[in-house]
Amino acid sequence: NPNQKPRKAVPIYIEALDDIFATTTDNPSPFIIPLMKMDIQGFECWALHGMHRRVLQHVQVIETEAAPPFLEAQGCSVTEMQRRLATLGNFTITM
Repeated sequence: NPNQKPRKAVPIYIEALDDIFATTTDNPSPFIIPLMKMDIQGFECWALHGMHRRVLQHVQVIETEAAPPFLEAQGCSVTEMQRRLATLGNFTITM
C-alpha cells in the first residue's frame, strides 16, 4: 500500500525459559507451575525447545492450541508438537 507508512523495526530480547528459571545458589528450591497456557501462534515448538531442560520438569498441565498453518510457517507440525510433548512427559494437545 503506497499510503501506508513504513514500520519501524523494534529489537526484541529472546531468552529461554530454562535460563530465566535456572536454579542458582540464591534460588536453589524447585518450583511448581500448576498450569502453563501457551497461545503463541505457531511458535509452540520453539517454546517447548526453550524450556525442555528445566521448566517442563515442574509443569503439571500445559494448555495449548495447535493450528497447523501457524506451526508449519515455523517449521513444525502438529505431529512434531505431539512428539515433543510425548518425550517431555504426559502432555497432550487439544485441537
